[in-house]
Amino acid sequence: MWCRVHANLLGLELHGIHALHAVANRGESGRAARLQHIELIFGGKGVSGGTAVEPAKVKQLWRSLEQTLGSREQWRVPVLRELWGTLHAGAGRRRRSAEHERIWFQLSGYTLRPGFGYPLDEWRCEQTAALFARQPDYEAWAWEIHHAAKKDAPSGTLRRLADDMRAAGYDRPITLSANRAGAHPGTHEIGFDSVADTITLRHTARSREGFARGALQAARWVSGKRGVFEFRDILTELGAVEAKVTTNSPA
Repeated sequence: MWCRVHANLLGLELHGIHALHAVANRGESGRAARLQHIELIFGGKGVSGGTAVEPAKVKQLWRSLEQTLGSREQWRVPVLRELWGTLHAGAGRRRRSAEHERIWFQLSGYTLRPGFGYPLDEWRCEQTAALFARQPDYEAWAWEIHHAAKKDAPSGTLRRLADDMRAAGYDRPITLSANRAGAHPGTHEIGFDSVADTITLRHTARSREGFARGALQAARWVSGKRGVFEFRDILTELGAVEAKVTTNSPA
């Protein structure tokens, strides 16, 4: 019985569990309304009451969401990831117009902030890379920083992230860079840059406590199982919990 876990992603479970509990305890008001705003623009038919959505409504999507959720700077991570999921479901309909595509990419990038630290963010990274693979204006990079005593540079974790991006279909160069300094416990970042904007996903560890707790969670999860597992297998189960909690949140 083995459990193959990427050490620098162990802290994700801890942060994600706390976020899920917060959603369950507080609820997220206006869920139906906020999803309706996106589905109106990127939904199955792109129509409202049988009438094509006016171009002005596409441009006003940001404003409509802020009217429902408040200032975008205050949107919590569970809300951001739920918005990302709705946008991702409508990714195939972003080409309805140049304005649709512009707004879709802006919102998709924003709803991935502040970066790694929530269940299934590694998977979201892969899905995002697959979309940007078809956007020649965006170039990609991956960067990290670790404590001075860490010998491998780039680390196996950063190389794995780049491999996941390539496996998802991003076949253009990905610049890898690494810094080693001080006692930094670890930060990993991937990004896509164009003339119009920059989209980044980042995970920053504040200490090794999150890694240790994540390792304990992995040990509990693997108990009684046979085979070779990755940490994403645990996160997949957490994602099911996330979906259940979000679905049960009051509108």
